[in-house]
Amino acid sequence: MDRFGALFDLHFLGYKSDILHLRCAEMLDQGTKTIDWDDFRFVLAIVRGGSVSAAAKQLSVDHATVIRRVDRLERHLSAKLFDRRKTGYQIPLISLP
Repeated sequence: MDRFGALFDLHFLGYKSDILHLRCAEMLDQGTKTIDWDDFRFVLAIVRGGSVSAAAKQLSVDHATVIRRVDRLERHLSAKLFDRRKTGYQIPLISLP
């Protein structure tokens, strides 16, 4: 199992988080602006590529587009999907029940 195996799988575009699932459902129930599910492609590309630059190259977009789409998704979900560090984006450590 790779280093992301504990957090990511392809079943839900990779993110195993009950909180994330619940937040998506809450947003849809409250009638807030719907999530652009295409934004999850950008999250998955960062995880697979290991960096924003690799994700941008894989998706054939500018790196600013990747950053903007991930930021937008995080705002919609009210969740932090990555820790921003000088060395790049890292998946935050969470404890699953």
